[in-house]
Amino acid sequence: MNRREFIAAAAGLPALAQLSIASSERDARKEKDRRLMRDGGLSAIVMERGSSLFYFTGESNGLWMLPAKGEPVLLPAGPDSYPKLAAAIRDRGMATAKIGIEERAAFALFDALRRDLPQANFASATPVTAGCRMIKSRAEIALLQRANDLTITAYKATFPRLREGMTNADVSKMIEQEYEKLGVKGDAMVIFGTYTANPHGSRDPQKLREGDIVLVDDGCIVEGYHSDITRTFVFGKPTARQRQVWEVERHAQDAAFAAAKIGAPCEAVDAAAVRRVARRLLEGDLT
Repeated sequence: MNRREFIAAAAGLPALAQLSIASSERDARKEKDRRLMRDGGLSAIVMERGSSLFYFTGESNGLWMLPAKGEPVLLPAGPDSYPKLAAAIRDRGMATAKIGIEERAAFALFDALRRDLPQANFASATPVTAGCRMIKSRAEIALLQRANDLTITAYKATFPRLREGMTNADVSKMIEQEYEKLGVKGDAMVIFGTYTANPHGSRDPQKLREGDIVLVDDGCIVEGYHSDITRTFVFGKPTARQRQVWEVERHAQDAAFAAAKIGAPCEAVDAAAVRRVARRLLEGDLT
């Protein structure tokens, strides 16, 4: 048992080796990709770097073309490979075909391809890539759950060690170190007091004081899958006002969870929480 496995076992988590995307699953993704391409009239899709490339190939850096028929092409990322990709498309008889471009691809890639393949028709590949990625497999859900479990483990190891006078940078570093112990990369935005009212935090240095609200956000990465967990608590004994706000927020969250049902639009979840807060305001529970 290596160090990472030992720490994971001590935290009650399964070994990372037990959680991965099998090559057979990646092959199935490509076949689904091809079905969606045919449905959308695409002869191929192209992507460079990024999460979609990793999703289909397990590689995070490269230039990739998947044709509806035939073997895919993987080249080094960067402009030097763009003419080679255009040649590969042309050699496969797709010089006048409809080619899908993945949403995060650089404009320079699209610009080079349309210049080298002037008769080709270019379109968004999002219906294909999103059509595959938005429905998670059991293996993906397990990796997402692992990332979340590790985040909570890192938070639990850090929060009891907070002391008055610490800076938000100190706490961020402590959480990063806990992630390192668990064998993953992660980070955390940490803010104190009035800064917690800012939706995306602040770069200003802050020192922790008794009674401050502490907000921690972000997460870690496990095999390309990210956690993103926010935790908010009071350092010390909460005031009556803080308890009051917490109760309102908790009821709003309960309403959101109750509204989160299969088939419900995302806006319905948000609306349920907003209605609950508005009702508490009208009832005078929050002033």
